[in-house]
Amino acid sequence: MHTLRIWLRASRPAAAINLLLPLALGQALVFQTTGAFSTTLCLLLLFYGLAMQLYIVFLNDWADQRADALNDTPTIFSGGSRVLVEKHLSPPALLYAGLSAGLLVIALGLLSSFFYNRPWAPIVFAVGLALLWAYSLPPLRLNYRGGGELLQTFGVGLVLPIAGFYVQSGHFPATAPSPLISQLSAYLYLQLCAAIAFALPDEEADRRADKRTLATLLGTKKAGAITIALGLLTHLFLFTNNVPPATTYLPAIPFALALFILPNCTQSRTRTLLLTALLIAPAPLFALAILYSTF
Repeated sequence: MHTLRIWLRASRPAAAINLLLPLALGQALVFQTTGAFSTTLCLLLLFYGLAMQLYIVFLNDWADQRADALNDTPTIFSGGSRVLVEKHLSPPALLYAGLSAGLLVIALGLLSSFFYNRPWAPIVFAVGLALLWAYSLPPLRLNYRGGGELLQTFGVGLVLPIAGFYVQSGHFPATAPSPLISQLSAYLYLQLCAAIAFALPDEEADRRADKRTLATLLGTKKAGAITIALGLLTHLFLFTNNVPPATTYLPAIPFALALFILPNCTQSRTRTLLLTALLIAPAPLFALAILYSTF
């Protein structure tokens, strides 16, 4: 396989939407409240998101070599890029590439601080790096010991939107209007649903690899039921707050459909994947609804 194609496969470009959307969400909320928007800062955040993407997927692949090798049914949601499993790249090469991407993230944080008066940017960016390290790498490896879903939730559902908000505005959203805080909170809850759902198709493989996810602890069906309940509670929360209607109704549709899939979700691989997709979808739909209602 051509070297460039191998590295492109390792970078998993389709997964970049998981980082770019929350960054866009944070910036949309700035525009929603102040009407201000900087194209230059938007581009800086784009490069930050892409660098974080490479840091995450490269180091995750390196850390999950054993688990990915045990997983003979990878999906578009999990199982890694398979470049190490299929021996297209060496583990050290992927490790050094991931660490280099992490250094680029820090460099972009320092650039934001020194040239755009965003003194907290290096710290915010470093927090994101630390969460991934605690998720996959020694000494914590919480994706194996339990709590990986929470780390993923805080990284994607909190750190990235706040990074987008802070770099675009120059301040944190702590004193922002109530509807904005409500939208950030709801997005955090929906990202927890997505984090739980990502592990559903890998229940058996993760159990063989000694990973402690909600799916391996409770089973696919119970983990899915908890996820649906959390999603519906999130929408009850949204109904009580002054938020754009699209952000309430649009993400609720996948949860409603998931209720029909849940009873028989373990009968086939296709049903499990469909349930997974339905439980992941509300978070990006919520972000897209905010972007639509803002711009």
